[in-house]
Amino acid sequence: MGSGVRFLVARMDEDVVGTISIEPCNDDIIHCTGDRMKNIFGLDSLYVLREHQCRGIGSASIKGMANCPAKREIESFCPDSGCYRHVPVQSMY
Repeated sequence: MGSGVRFLVARMDEDVVGTISIEPCNDDIIHCTGDRMKNIFGLDSLYVLREHQCRGIGSASIKGMANCPAKREIESFCPDSGCYRHVPVQSMY
């Protein structure tokens, strides 16, 4: 994926029960914030099948995604690319 989107799939046995993706802030956000959001990713999507909701899959997906960025030199990610309050990757562990 050349766009910088990071994507994970939640599985139960062999079935896909959810997905999560994050993407880099766009150039306008980076410019408007004086490069403070340069290494910040925004939560792009989080889906869990209805029959699997309320079982912690969404929370586990967010924590799983938080474990991946540390290995990919992403400082943190936030629920919306336009926000300034973000969650450092280390605090998600």
